[in-house]
Amino acid sequence: MSRMIELEVDAGRLAQSRFALSPLAETTNAVEVLAHPERAPYARRWVAGVAQRIRWFDYDVLLAIAEHATGYVPDFIAPIPQLSEPSIGDELAAVAATPGERIRQELHAAFRPADPRGDALDASIGATELRPPMPIEVSEILQRDGERGLAHRLAAQLELFWRQEMAPIWSDVVAVLEDDVRQHAVAAAWEGFATVVDRLHPAVSWDGRRVRVQSAHDATFRSAQGVTLLPSAFLPRPAVWIGPDESAMVGYPARGSGRVWVSREASASDAGMFAGRWALLLRDLDVDRSTADLAARHRLSRSTVSYHLGRLHAAGLVTRQRDRHRVLYRRTQRAGDTLAALGLEGTVEN
Repeated sequence: MSRMIELEVDAGRLAQSRFALSPLAETTNAVEVLAHPERAPYARRWVAGVAQRIRWFDYDVLLAIAEHATGYVPDFIAPIPQLSEPSIGDELAAVAATPGERIRQELHAAFRPADPRGDALDASIGATELRPPMPIEVSEILQRDGERGLAHRLAAQLELFWRQEMAPIWSDVVAVLEDDVRQHAVAAAWEGFATVVDRLHPAVSWDGRRVRVQSAHDATFRSAQGVTLLPSAFLPRPAVWIGPDESAMVGYPARGSGRVWVSREASASDAGMFAGRWALLLRDLDVDRSTADLAARHRLSRSTVSYHLGRLHAAGLVTRQRDRHRVLYRRTQRAGDTLAALGLEGTVEN
């Protein structure tokens, strides 16, 4: 059974929802992709370029949190924007001004303490085993400079990453995000906001009382004033941010975000990987199909389909398993996520 983050929001409050474009949230999404490149194969060339350029010790605390906080990344490093298009300066100032109590609570939710004996409540329910240990880069700053010092260090590192790695591509990114918002805004005007939420991503839905987002863990929060919806060119799957004032934000992969990566990163071989025949076959492999099935559906010879399936399997884009006298193929999660990021997902019609 799928785990869910549920945001309690009725129809009246859902109608108060809005879209936002957050430079800082997109920067933190990019940092997480840099720390976990396997999550976003479509951005691999961007990741490789950044990895060659940056001095890792300039981002030691930021990357430590992004790398080790695998179950929950503290929300205070990307505050929910109050405006539809906040400035990066205002957002960074909000990070630096985060109250110490909030920082302590969110670090506590993300990491177990260095000394579990000091966390008696969590130890009694076994929760300390579910969280990774506090990164040494974080604990050293907390011991030396406290929560305020940590907030200022993170704001400084986020500002540097924005200036060096995000600002040069921001015009391409924001063009995709704005186009996504325009498409959803038109749909909301004609069909209502509830329909828009259901169409953000297959992992996001609204049941009349709750916005539900598939997640690695279960949690329920109350959203007092609707939900902020955040398109992203970096997110491979939806994500949730919770604010201190019963505010909530749902990030989701923007439609056509692959334009950012195709325009800047794709070589001829990369473009060919998800163009033409491969894209058609992968779109059709959201369910198990045999070589004969695909040959008939696409009006190709079995030998041609077999050749392409062999290459797709070697590239890690399809799995195969024997079912009596047939071999069945299905696309991998990586292939599905990449199709979605490139705006190539959809149903094959015959």
